[in-house]
Amino acid sequence: MNQILKKVPVDHVVEGENVRIHYELEGLVMDIAQNGLKTPIMVWTPPGAAKSSFEVLEGHRRLRAIKTLANDQPDAFQVHFSNGVSAIICGNLTEQEAWELKVDHGNELALRDPYELLQCARMLFNAGHTEEQVANDLVSLIERITPMAPKVKRTIETLKLAKTAAEKAGEQETADNVEADIRQTIFDYRRGLVQYLHNTARCPDLVMSALYFKATGKHPEGMDSNIPLPTLTHAKVLALWNAHKKDLDVKDKGVPKFGRTRPGPEFTKKWAEYVKAEKDVKTKKDSGIKRVKAMPASDITKELEEGKFNSQGFRLMCLHHTGKESSGRTSSRRLGKSRTKSRRRMRLRPMPLLRRPSMKWKSLRRSRFRSTKCAGHNMGH
Repeated sequence: MNQILKKVPVDHVVEGENVRIHYELEGLVMDIAQNGLKTPIMVWTPPGAAKSSFEVLEGHRRLRAIKTLANDQPDAFQVHFSNGVSAIICGNLTEQEAWELKVDHGNELALRDPYELLQCARMLFNAGHTEEQVANDLVSLIERITPMAPKVKRTIETLKLAKTAAEKAGEQETADNVEADIRQTIFDYRRGLVQYLHNTARCPDLVMSALYFKATGKHPEGMDSNIPLPTLTHAKVLALWNAHKKDLDVKDKGVPKFGRTRPGPEFTKKWAEYVKAEKDVKTKKDSGIKRVKAMPASDITKELEEGKFNSQGFRLMCLHHTGKESSGRTSSRRLGKSRTKSRRRMRLRPMPLLRRPSMKWKSLRRSRFRSTKCAGHNMGH
């Protein structure tokens, strides 16, 4: 990879994919308007693109601030960027190396959103990294979002001290073995999270769009805002990945017929199921009666008659408070019976033994038992 520092027109630079989703531009725009751009952006020309067009590898926020400055303060923009923006052009760069550069830059930033972690992992998986490599490459970012357990931290710190001691003693083989133990410990602890990240990265692009919508509240740029995007959990992502795996088995002349940009029927069916379920929940929520938290029992009578409550216990409680009787027995008798049963179950449940009784208390119980037995014998029992 070779690098050249050069001025390039702002209009010829596009942002491309970025790991950051939250931008704070106000202070940066003011600083650039007064002092210009202090740190050049890093760009490259993707395969198949025109030689005069560039995509940002590092400096998405700076480029966005410069374009904001061009719209809001054109005079300041002309002063600093009339000849273009300073950029480091990376040549002879593969697509895998471009992904890695974006993620390395993202690791330097104070990223804290789970979607930003997902985006970094997706780029590394696209670059051909394994799950163990991703777990160790993103160890600091994962730690910021989901901190490790203290016990695992202490284990890793102990291994790092052992590695440092081995390096000082000149035992490089021992140091390499300890380093392998550190990487394996991190991966074993993060295995479940990394597998979720890998499954998400291999799913069709609709899954990433839905997770982006969940993180930002808006559709990705260039996507139709009328396309429904359901709220996805880890379990739903796993189910979508399993459905997508079935679609990948369908091949046309030895080539998979479906992929990330073209979902198959199994994935589409599961996706439609989640969209419909969320739509039904929203419809039910919008059409539901909004009651105040405190309502007299007499005001609930009408709602009970209309059958708007499915809980039998709640219905019995309301009938009890309104003084009405249910069919067969009064609600109070039925409620009293159920409460009696629950109390009886609680009495019959054995109490857990929190600690072994001391010998002092054992001897005291024996003495009380003897005194009671003797007293009963003397009374003629």
